[in-house]
Amino acid sequence: MSNINNYGVVTGRLLKDVAVFKNEDGSYRSEVNINVDIDGNYADKNKAKQSETVLLEGLIEAGQKDNSVYNKMHKGNIVSIGYTVRNDNYIDKNGNETYRQFLFIEEVDLMEDLNENSEVQSS
Repeated sequence: MSNINNYGVVTGRLLKDVAVFKNEDGSYRSEVNINVDIDGNYADKNKAKQSETVLLEGLIEAGQKDNSVYNKMHKGNIVSIGYTVRNDNYIDKNGNETYRQFLFIEEVDLMEDLNENSEVQSS
């Protein structure tokens, strides 16, 4: 179970297909980037609800034969993603400290039957 104090969930539509970046030598793991469009908490002056984009990052461990759930996700699918906030702090080759926080994917739920969404996938 994740630490409830550092866990959140976003639910929305994928803005584009999932991006998987493999290591050049194929070792260790692959990185996954997902962009989800979610309803915002505010409306514009015409009372139209605004949306926001959330970028989430995850990993596919080395040796995994396929990209599992990520192969089934396509632009337009409704997904619910559980995440934790992580730090990626490091010192670069010039000796500068870099601080970065990101939303790390812990679990993914497909919120609709993929057959129902075949029209969105093909567009």
